[in-house]
Amino acid sequence: MLNLKRIFFLSLILVSCAPKRYPPEFLPFAPGAHKNPYGAWIECRIEKNKILEGEFIAIHEDTIFIADKSTLYAVPIKDINGGHICAYNSDEALFVPFVVLGAVSTLTHGFWAIFTLPSWVIAGLISIIIRYYEPIIFYSEHSLKKLSKYARYPQGLPKNIDRKKIKMKGF
Repeated sequence: MLNLKRIFFLSLILVSCAPKRYPPEFLPFAPGAHKNPYGAWIECRIEKNKILEGEFIAIHEDTIFIADKSTLYAVPIKDINGGHICAYNSDEALFVPFVVLGAVSTLTHGFWAIFTLPSWVIAGLISIIIRYYEPIIFYSEHSLKKLSKYARYPQGLPKNIDRKKIKMKGF
């Protein structure tokens, strides 16, 4: 039983230390995501080792616009090798207390705890991992045009806008 406890807590620590694929404070939580006037977080692989990331500003026929803290980048779509968009902050850490409480509750199961504790740990970790990846949309699964709804300007950059003034949302 002691080994299961160690495995459980080690697993929770590993899941909670998983790196975010976006700055958590940049994106809104799921309930308020539809009210957010800014674009989603986007990460593009442009070359083998070059990654461009920032706020998804707009997409045109042959160009995608991404802003970081100081610059608006216009990247030809043909140069993009892959990447992903994070639509909202998944806040998967909310699941951890429920998994812990469920696992602790198995102590009242007596002998059957050897079955129910691992079940709680496995199901809980799976649900946390699923929640972590829920807001992430990979390019291979969707065409870039369909992803335009996650941009700050879903219909493309307005014609009269000064591109030098477009910066990533401050956080």
